[in-house]
Amino acid sequence: MSTVEVLQHAAAVVGEGPVWDARTQTLHWVDILSGTAHALRSDGSTDSFHVDGHLAGVLPTEDRGTLRRRRGASTGDFQARVR
Repeated sequence: MSTVEVLQHAAAVVGEGPVWDARTQTLHWVDILSGTAHALRSDGSTDSFHVDGHLAGVLPTEDRGTLRRRRGASTGDFQARVR
């Protein structure tokens, strides 16, 4: 029998778009409807932050992260917020 372990109690409305960042050993994902980006690091620590409007996804980059919104994309200081 398999065992399921909850790693983050995020209570997401619509959790989507998991992206693994091998460089930082972090799993990023978003709650589309609430506009919240989440990060789960390999050490088990977590972080979340909210943006106005729907959030479609996160694309971690070397120096900053790109947040994909419902209309367009914006580049912000995402990596600093989730480290």
